[in-house]
Amino acid sequence: MARLYLFAEGSTEQTFANTVLKPHLANFGVYMHNPVLIAHARKKGRIHRGGGRNFTAMQNDIAAIWDYKLGGYQVLKKWLSYREHKVLDRALSPEEVQYFADTARRIGAILLMTARDIS
Repeated sequence: MARLYLFAEGSTEQTFANTVLKPHLANFGVYMHNPVLIAHARKKGRIHRGGGRNFTAMQNDIAAIWDYKLGGYQVLKKWLSYREHKVLDRALSPEEVQYFADTARRIGAILLMTARDIS
């Protein structure tokens, strides 16, 4: 089984991916997780989603989420280190992958609320 992670720039792309791509890819053994909607701009204190003009802003957001530390540890890297294939002797389950994605979203939300290095 292949797994696909998709970052969507806007709600239109997110809806398309969920309603058209996800079921279609499932026919070919590709498991697509729910698309992650990327926040990319601030205007008058509000977060605007979608319509990203370039990948750089999203890349910076992804890097900030990946680099997020708690208690001196890089949270996502630490979580994955205990779940490497050589440790578990198996691939991650869809539930574990979903948990990882949810954790990454939560870290993104924390960064947005604290306005730390995320666009």
